[in-house]
Amino acid sequence: MDHWGDEQKAEFAYQLLLSVNPQTVEGVISRLKPLLYKDFITHLPHELALHILSYTNIPTLGRVSSVCKKWHEVIDDSGLWRKMYFDEGWQVKELELNSAVQSEERNETTDPQQELLEELNSGIEEEDTESLVSPSEFEFSSTRVNAITRRIPELSLHDGLTQNASLSTIQNEQRLNFVGSAMDTPFNLNTRRTRRSTTLSGSSRSNQNSAAPVPVRDNPVLIYKDHVKTVNWRYLAQQRARLEYNWSHAGYQLRRLPGHAEGIYCIQFDSKKIISGSRDHTIKVWDIQSGYCISTYQGHTASVLCLQYDEEIIVSGSSDSTIIVWDIKTGEILRVLTGHTEPVLNLSFDKKHIVTCSKDRTIRIWDRASGTLLRTLTGHRIAVNAVQFKDGIIVSASGDRTIMMWDLETGACLKTLVGHTRGIACVQYDGKVIISGSKDKTIKIWDASSGECMKTLIGHTELVRTLQFNDTVILSGSYDRTIKLWDRKSGELLGDLRDGHTCRVFKAQFDSTKVVSCSQDHHVLIWDFAHNVDATYLA
Repeated sequence: MDHWGDEQKAEFAYQLLLSVNPQTVEGVISRLKPLLYKDFITHLPHELALHILSYTNIPTLGRVSSVCKKWHEVIDDSGLWRKMYFDEGWQVKELELNSAVQSEERNETTDPQQELLEELNSGIEEEDTESLVSPSEFEFSSTRVNAITRRIPELSLHDGLTQNASLSTIQNEQRLNFVGSAMDTPFNLNTRRTRRSTTLSGSSRSNQNSAAPVPVRDNPVLIYKDHVKTVNWRYLAQQRARLEYNWSHAGYQLRRLPGHAEGIYCIQFDSKKIISGSRDHTIKVWDIQSGYCISTYQGHTASVLCLQYDEEIIVSGSSDSTIIVWDIKTGEILRVLTGHTEPVLNLSFDKKHIVTCSKDRTIRIWDRASGTLLRTLTGHRIAVNAVQFKDGIIVSASGDRTIMMWDLETGACLKTLVGHTRGIACVQYDGKVIISGSKDKTIKIWDASSGECMKTLIGHTELVRTLQFNDTVILSGSYDRTIKLWDRKSGELLGDLRDGHTCRVFKAQFDSTKVVSCSQDHHVLIWDFAHNVDATYLA
């Protein structure tokens, strides 16, 4: 038989097995099974197993972690989860995370294993993560509740605990298909009491024999490994994956701030506050968590049409033709810039310059420190509706259907972009790409260096009033009362945030966890995609 081929040998073995009793065949099959299946995760060196697993994705890791205890030990490696996290292109708030790691040292007299046992035996339930705020603090949109109730299946952790997580009270049946990683199937996201892990810097097989890491009671993003506090990257990755799942399945919670007495034209927000400007002549500062108005600034004598702030100042433009610079901490008016002869429609500033545009058809460049007018740019034929600048280049958009690019230092017009068939209402510029929205109901994406229109996005049914974009997503708001999300690369419409505002949308902005918008309907809306996520350290 030595000269037989594999097929001949296989056929001979098959025919031979047909001639014996079933019990004997079963015994042969049992002996063959170990040759057919190899548990490479268990038998390979730990580093090689981690390297292979690093080519999978986060949903896969979540599923295979439940195969057996050994696989759970390997997959619980914190270094693996850290790599997976950053491979997805996700970011963290580095300052806050470093501060948490370096904060108060653990009382060395406390045994972390004993502390965890006491917690488990006490029957303490997991804290409620369905909302980051109390329902009494905001007006909630009851019409959107329970449109999606898809649950994330249980995942056994093989340590006597079974944990369960769900996407309860997801508010919108409209499916969006954008953002980050491939969330192909649901998976367990709750690993707050995971028992085995390795340190942030990676691991080796020798590390497996040391004490299992224990979650920090008051901060699940931290774990103790051999009495050293380190980052629980598995927890961070799974919280971020839950956030991505919410985005891709429209899992938002709609919150409504009381608003102004009249329509709200402009907003800006950060992790702590929202600042809005209104037709009621005021600027209001809102606590983003509680929804309470904490300050009201009065100084303009007409509608506040535009504003921007940083850590030092707020700059606002008004229908009264003035620009006011405010101290953001005290609300004191630092200076009033005068020069425009009609309403100030938009503005942008950095550490040195303030650039404004007006219905008077001009763009004005001011010195931030002194308020001195440095130069006036003319060229547009009618109102200049929007202005942005970056790296010494100003981009302006006008009702005359053109976009103009200017040199900040000389005031020279560098380029004129033509393509819209009606007036242009908004523009955004990141140094390489210009995106514009128009009364012709379209959004155009332009190459800033060539001036070429690369793509036209069609979907809104009225004027496109507001835009924001990042590397992957474009957000637009329109007089048609909708906010739309687009894939920046393909131009595909990903979905709508609708049934929120009842009038024209004037301004909308987003970050990794939420969209904030304002409207002629007097309200600021927060479309919160992190309502059931610990987003404390997610950027």
